[in-house]
Amino acid sequence: MPTKDEWDELIRIAGGKSVAGGKLKETGTTHWNAPNTGATNSIGFTAVGSGFRSPDGVLYDIGKHGSYWGTANNAQDPYCIYIYYNSSNIITEVSPIDITSGIAFAVRYVKN
Repeated sequence: MPTKDEWDELIRIAGGKSVAGGKLKETGTTHWNAPNTGATNSIGFTAVGSGFRSPDGVLYDIGKHGSYWGTANNAQDPYCIYIYYNSSNIITEVSPIDITSGIAFAVRYVKN
């Protein structure tokens, strides 16, 4: 699973938090709600609006956002990336409340 440093490097390569979301998102509206602001997939990550799974197993916000897990602080804490359909930016968070709530996000592994 990617570390905070690996996510931060990808975000830096994609031009920083204000534009990285768009550069990581799949283009079009097959897997994202309109308007899918700034989506270019120029990095080739092909993030999709997978939403999240609640503790009761129900999927929510499909097409609205893609949320991805990572690790921080030597894998002691969770790290999350949030990308939204109506924005080009990317939001990151260490130790989100989501880890204790039973909410499930997507995982993208890193090939070393």
